[in-house]
Amino acid sequence: MRRIDLCRAKPGYCTACDIHTLDGKLLLAAGTRLTDEIITQLRNYRITDIYIEDDLSRGITVVEAIKEEILVDIKSKVKDIMTSDGVKLLLVFWLTNMFYLLKGITCMANPFKHPR
Repeated sequence: MRRIDLCRAKPGYCTACDIHTLDGKLLLAAGTRLTDEIITQLRNYRITDIYIEDDLSRGITVVEAIKEEILVDIKSKVKDIMTSDGVKLLLVFWLTNMFYLLKGITCMANPFKHPR
């Protein structure tokens, strides 16, 4: 098996590993033959690379440093954190301050209070 960028995937390639969403939902099982439609759907899910089985890599096993289940769990938790209200508030605070810095105002903006 070998890892390739999704942009290099072609119809007919065979997936060597299961492919999951960030939420851990199974998109494709190992052994699935790719089609143009499947490749487009993977792009829509923001999948950037996949493992394929082909003549070039037949018999080669890639040993992952971190198990796929653990990666799926980590990705899901990072997504939860990045979409939480605390991170959204921090982003608003940062963007507000960047706006003031770009306008030449050096005071820190309070995200809970509108400037007067």
